[in-house]
Amino acid sequence: MPVNDLGYRTWDGVITSPYMRWMTIAMSGIRIVFKSQWIKRLMFLAWAPALAVGAMFFFYEQYVENRDAVDVATGRDSGFRQVAGVLRMFSSESQAKIVLDAMAKEPNEARGYVWSFILMRMLRGYSGWMVLMLVGLITPPLISKDIRSRAFLFYFSKPITRTDYLLGKLCTVGFFVGFVTILPALALYLFGVVLSPSVFVLLSTWDLPFRVVAACLIVILPSCLLGLMLSSLTSESRFAGFAWFTVWILGFVGYRIVLFSTQLGGSNLNIEASESMWQAVSLYDCLGFLQAWIMGLETNHSFAIKLLVFVLSLSAFCVYVIMRKISAPINA
Repeated sequence: MPVNDLGYRTWDGVITSPYMRWMTIAMSGIRIVFKSQWIKRLMFLAWAPALAVGAMFFFYEQYVENRDAVDVATGRDSGFRQVAGVLRMFSSESQAKIVLDAMAKEPNEARGYVWSFILMRMLRGYSGWMVLMLVGLITPPLISKDIRSRAFLFYFSKPITRTDYLLGKLCTVGFFVGFVTILPALALYLFGVVLSPSVFVLLSTWDLPFRVVAACLIVILPSCLLGLMLSSLTSESRFAGFAWFTVWILGFVGYRIVLFSTQLGGSNLNIEASESMWQAVSLYDCLGFLQAWIMGLETNHSFAIKLLVFVLSLSAFCVYVIMRKISAPINA
C-alpha cells in the first residue's frame, strides 16, 4: 500500500515580517467592529460638525480677501461682522474677543492663530465627545471577551508576543478614533488652504497639520489605553463600558464642582483652580488643555508639562496593568 509523506512541507503562501503580526489582529478587529451599525452612524455623524466649522474658515478667508471694503456705518471691514457672528456661535464671548483682536493684525500674522482656534473648536467641542462615545462602545469587549472565552490560548499558541497583542487591540480602536478626529481636522485645514487667496498661506500655517496630528494623538493614546485597561479588568464587557463612562462623567462633574466652589471664594481662587492639578480629575479638561497647548492657544508651559507628565504616567500605568492581565492566563 502507498505511504504518504508526512514530513516537512514548504509553505507556499506569502511570509510576512514578524514585526507586522500585530496588523493581523488589528485588521480582524476592525472588520468585526465595522459590522456594528451604531459605529457606522457615529463615524458618519462625526463629519457633520466639520461642515459647520468649515463655515468659520469660509467667512474668515472672505474677510481677509475683502478687508479693504470698509463698512461706512460701522467703520469695520465688511466681513468683520460676519466673522464675529460665526465665532460667537461656536465659542464664548471672551474667546471670540481674543480671536477678533488677533484679526486686527496683518493677515499673515493672524492666520495661524485664527486657524488654530477654528481647528481647536472642532477637536475640543465635537470630536472630544465623539471619542468618548466611540472608545466606550469599542474597547469594552476587545479584551474582556478574550478573557471570558480564553482566546489567549489561541493567540499565544502562535508566534505572537504580548506587545503584538496590545498593539493590535490599540490600533483597532485607534483606527476609528483617528477617523473621527485626525481626518476631519486635516480636511478642514485643506479646505482653508483652498479658500485662501494665495498658496503662500502655507508659509504661515505649515506647522498646523503636525500640530493637529499631535493634538489628536495626545487624546487617542491615553483614552484608548484607559479603555483597554478597564476591559482587561473584567470578563464582562458591560462592566468595562460602565466604568469607562463613569470615569469620564464623574471626573467632568467633579472638576466643575471644584471650580464652582472656588468661584464662591473669589475670582482669584477660581483662576488658581483652573490652572491647578485639580484639572487632572477631569480627563476631558486635562486633555483639552494639552490640545490647546499643542495648538499654540495656551501659553502656560509649566502647567502643561505637569499635565503631560500626568497623562504619560497614566498611559504607562494602563500598559502595565494590561500586560499583567493578558499574561495571567498564560502563567496559570
